[in-house]
Amino acid sequence: MPNSIQTLTELEVFPFSPNYFKGVGGGTVPNLTATQLTPYGAVDLEEDSDHRQAVFGCLYNLGSKQERSQILDFIHDHKGNRKCFWIYAKTSEFRLKDTITSGVQNITIYNNFYHNVYKTTDRIYMILSDGSIIVRQVQGVVYSTVNNEIVITFTTVLPSYEVNPSDIVEFGRVLCCRFNQSIFEIDQESTEVGTIDLDFIELPEEYPS
Repeated sequence: MPNSIQTLTELEVFPFSPNYFKGVGGGTVPNLTATQLTPYGAVDLEEDSDHRQAVFGCLYNLGSKQERSQILDFIHDHKGNRKCFWIYAKTSEFRLKDTITSGVQNITIYNNFYHNVYKTTDRIYMILSDGSIIVRQVQGVVYSTVNNEIVITFTTVLPSYEVNPSDIVEFGRVLCCRFNQSIFEIDQESTEVGTIDLDFIELPEEYPS
């Protein structure tokens, strides 16, 4: 199935996927949980949710000189920590509850308290098992106390094919970020293989309209 990427205009998408996310307070975890990305348990509902920002870090494997050059070129093109870009935030916070039928404009997910932290600038992405990517901007979020589920409505309809929960291999938010560091170092394990540790900060006020 082809990609169905909408609303990602003006900014470049960070082209790498992390091998894992750094955990809160040090250490590593295989996924960045919702609590680590946005501390739901500490949310002040009177706070302006559109200006709440995520701060997170990732470690990236560089398996070739080409990948090393690609990531250094990206850093150079974005002037280190001065220019913003999109990043697919691979999290475990979204789990699809019901099959997405062809051409609908909403989805149902298991409750993850997203309704408490939803921002009007939010974009959500899904990567399917065939490698195709779906990206949509969120229009509204409604929590159902009856079924303990969340219905997310998008600004435009979803693709004209069915998506089952088992089809999704990544499901998260697309964040407008910049690097949250001024020094970039590659840990070179050999002439080919290396790793780079990157920190990001979301820019709530810089999302394109």
